[in-house]
Amino acid sequence: MISPFGLNSTLGRSYNGDLNDTRRAKKAFRNIGYFATPPYGLTEYPDEPLFKAIETFQSDNGLRRDGIMKPKGETATTLGKHLGSAPIQELNQTKEPENSKTGATQTALAPAIPAIVYEVAVFMGMTVTAAWAWWQTKSETEKKAVIAQMNSSGGNPEDEGLEHCEYLHYNVDIPVCNAIKRKRGAAAARRCFESAMSRYDACLRGIEIDYLPPLDKWNN
Repeated sequence: MISPFGLNSTLGRSYNGDLNDTRRAKKAFRNIGYFATPPYGLTEYPDEPLFKAIETFQSDNGLRRDGIMKPKGETATTLGKHLGSAPIQELNQTKEPENSKTGATQTALAPAIPAIVYEVAVFMGMTVTAAWAWWQTKSETEKKAVIAQMNSSGGNPEDEGLEHCEYLHYNVDIPVCNAIKRKRGAAAARRCFESAMSRYDACLRGIEIDYLPPLDKWNN
């Protein structure tokens, strides 16, 4: 008899999941072609690729598509069956990302990107796409603050990388972790702060922002 995929706690965007469960789940979905390791690597922190893998797996197997996997639940049970019967030739295949066939249409319909976003991309060391997505989450006050910092920045080019990393760490990641602390408590915040430090360290080592490890904010 095939057993359900073992979990210590529930995995989902709104759950404070077990880190060991997270890593094992990523490997399991990767083995059956539902998870491709992101550029920042296979980490123990929950991230969007994992939840997308769960949702796609649920859809393909006639399960409720909610991105949640519970201990001994339907998704975990079905995953256990797949892991126990997956043909060897499927283990290294990567499932085609959803909407890949409609990517050209979606790009064509995308709104024009303001010129300021290109400047933000250069200043923050991001790709234009990432900068545009990030910019749209900012309030008008926050946008003005970023523009003011860009206008006041200058001097030694060697300091620019440090400035970018410090801005990301202190003005973006840390406020998110503080919000999680207020909402979810010290335990959830500790994980967020630990991932923020990992991101800051990687940034200082010259890793591009798009390839930094994810901020652990899925337990908020």
